[in-house]
Amino acid sequence: MPQIAEAALRHTYKGQIVAGHCCSLALAPDAERATIIAKVREANIAIVALPMCNMYLQDRTAGRTPRWRGVAPLHELDAAGVTVMVASDNTRDPFYAYGDLDMLEVHREATRILHFDHSDRPWFRTVAATPGAVMRLPHGRMAVGAPARLILTRARAP
Repeated sequence: MPQIAEAALRHTYKGQIVAGHCCSLALAPDAERATIIAKVREANIAIVALPMCNMYLQDRTAGRTPRWRGVAPLHELDAAGVTVMVASDNTRDPFYAYGDLDMLEVHREATRILHFDHSDRPWFRTVAATPGAVMRLPHGRMAVGAPARLILTRARAP
């Protein structure tokens, strides 16, 4: 991440950079992580965490329970003003055979894995409004007078 951010700043890159996974950032010492996050923010790099795939793949050793389940430090990134999103980039492929493009599942699992619950931040935006904004989509936002494209669920809350 620091090299990508430094290159973006050095070349005054104006396009949108989106970096995925970013798991190793979780293992950096606190001071180093804070420095990298500040550089990522300065370079306007958006981060996409892929918690379901990362937890499935990381520290996989036959006959042993995984010890390390790292995911990108979204709480720290979001608090620093970095654009953050959550997704799943695998759909029934060799890396993660369980993905089915269900963004409600992605958000539910991200809530459990990344501890989005008991937070004052609007984490639901990480699977809906934020990706739409980063991709500059003309639709996908809830607003008065906007088209109503809804999925009904038995959810107790957003």
